Amino acid sequence: MKVTLIFIVPFFLFWTWLNGAYANKPAVADLPGFPGLSVFYWYLICSLAFGALFSHLLGIGAMGVTEE
Repeated sequence: MKVTLIFIVPFFLFWTWLNGAYANKPAVADLPGFPGLSVFYWYLICSLAFGALFSHLLGIGAMGVTEE
């Protein structure tokens, strides 16, 4: 919840801009094994990676599970 409260407003502003800027583009990233990723899939990969990083840095456990 802490991460959501901190990042929700900039996220909505950035996502609105990003969606408008790249809506008609066929691909925004090429990764080995995943050629031609759209904005949605690129965001999904980055969200999972950085969400885990921020959760760890802020000491927030995944789905209520905390390390002791």
